[in-house]
Amino acid sequence: MTEHKQFIISEECWHIMQQFAGLAYDEDKNEISGLLHVRKGKHPVDGEPVYELFDPIILEQENTGTTTELDGDAIRDYTIKAGMKYGKDIKFCWWHSHHTMGAFWSGTDRNEIEAWKNDSWSISLVVNLKQEYKLNISVWDPVEVSEDVPLEIIRAVPEPTAKQKKEYEELCSTAKPTVVTYGNWKQGNGWMKNTVNLNQTSLLKESPLALTDKLTWKDKDSILPYSELIEELDDEVEEIINDTMTGVILYDEYSNKIDALNKCLKSRNAKVKILKIDEGQVLEKAACMQTWEHFKYTNEKVEKIYDEARVAQYNHTYTGGLS
Repeated sequence: MTEHKQFIISEECWHIMQQFAGLAYDEDKNEISGLLHVRKGKHPVDGEPVYELFDPIILEQENTGTTTELDGDAIRDYTIKAGMKYGKDIKFCWWHSHHTMGAFWSGTDRNEIEAWKNDSWSISLVVNLKQEYKLNISVWDPVEVSEDVPLEIIRAVPEPTAKQKKEYEELCSTAKPTVVTYGNWKQGNGWMKNTVNLNQTSLLKESPLALTDKLTWKDKDSILPYSELIEELDDEVEEIINDTMTGVILYDEYSNKIDALNKCLKSRNAKVKILKIDEGQVLEKAACMQTWEHFKYTNEKVEKIYDEARVAQYNHTYTGGLS
């Protein structure tokens, strides 16, 4: 695929497509289509490599309530002009609307995706008036692969109003946390102090996340500690994300839990960390991510070892080493 980079679009560009989609439906009950420009860039928050979808446009086309077809000559003329404007590295994303229908790939849509076949890869987007979407990446060479991937909408973070600030100051107070002391936990053990907030007790059970011995990453090592750690980490991250998505915990607690996990992992020389999502994006991004996508490994070899460790844990076979 496309190096598994993230795909982003600004909220302004997203709204432009929604406006065109609404206009076509309100006026004629039709679908509508157009082009988006695609370029390599960096995520505005973490600077990670991304592909940015930008500047959505429409061209001459014929539409019905269930089909939309861009004029071939119009596409050719426009892509030449856009190449002169944005440079030769620009790609184009075919986008279209499904108005009140679901966001899915119809047979006609798949034929259109096939029409964009080239010597590398192509990208297609379908949206509807419920603001649902499907973003498809199709690789054509050296093998043909098609996959739907997440699209992150980059939104401006709204500032609280003066009225909200006043209400917050008048109505909200901070409760004192209940703490419990664990006698076997010593200050300075590299992960947790002697007194621990009860809202973090899921991290303080007798588990691989509560140990302090360092992983050595030697070929002669048993796979057992690696298997136990990654299995526990999978479960812990999944629980944190689910609790955040369902409102069981708020962002500050989510942030604290991720920090606590990363301190533990660093202490154990685990060579993996949990990515923390920014507050304004945590709900949207987490909804589109699998648990393993929250993990960042030191390198591919470490990731491969943990993948093998997961299999070993599943099969309950701990006789092999790391090689």
